[in-house]
Amino acid sequence: MSWLYRLFKRDNEETSITLDTSVTGGLIVPKVAIVGDGLTGTTGTAIKIGVSATPIAINTAGQRGINAFFSSTATSDTTYGMYLRLDSYGAGVEAIGGRIKTLLTTGAAQQAHGIHGTLEYGATGSVVDVGSGIKGNFVVNGRIITGGEVYGMIAELYYNASGSTASVRHAPLCISVAGDTTGMATCKNAIAFVGSTGSGNMICEATDSSPDWTGSIKILVNGNARYIHYTSAEAS
Repeated sequence: MSWLYRLFKRDNEETSITLDTSVTGGLIVPKVAIVGDGLTGTTGTAIKIGVSATPIAINTAGQRGINAFFSSTATSDTTYGMYLRLDSYGAGVEAIGGRIKTLLTTGAAQQAHGIHGTLEYGATGSVVDVGSGIKGNFVVNGRIITGGEVYGMIAELYYNASGSTASVRHAPLCISVAGDTTGMATCKNAIAFVGSTGSGNMICEATDSSPDWTGSIKILVNGNARYIHYTSAEAS
């Protein structure tokens, strides 16, 4: 396999490439800027590691195709372990800033996930505001959004052809508490709704005649506004 790299100096530092012979086809590439003039054709790739027909083999438990560790002592603004950005200018395209896919080709995996995000506290680490394993944002930048539909995050089961999940337990979204049973018992809430309150808003005060309802959550069912009622006490 041949590799073609265009290497340039960055901050007056010499670039280098070192082969890691312990992994078949593996490379360690420190302090390298790879600069392209633009891709041509439908199969162009700026950075390619293996191909679908001959992927890089990771056959030993614990091996990682890409391994990167970073640290930060910043006390303000934002730090990123990795930052990817796609600026899309073409009409009619499906623009995706990043795509990760897991394909189970043969055998039954114990578990499998397309993407796994983790937030964990160290010995003294904590969060003042909000912490989450995965966060999805749709940013409304000071303009009126018209046309289409917008959501902060989508959970979707996508069916090709006549595929079916009828014989297994399934849902587009699973809310789960796992791990140590003692710790699991301390999780008291299945889901949190945070938003504007009041008549017509996402969280509404009770307006019907039933004294049992404290309020309702506005949802969409096949595009139609519907309401999930809630009470201020556990069901008896």
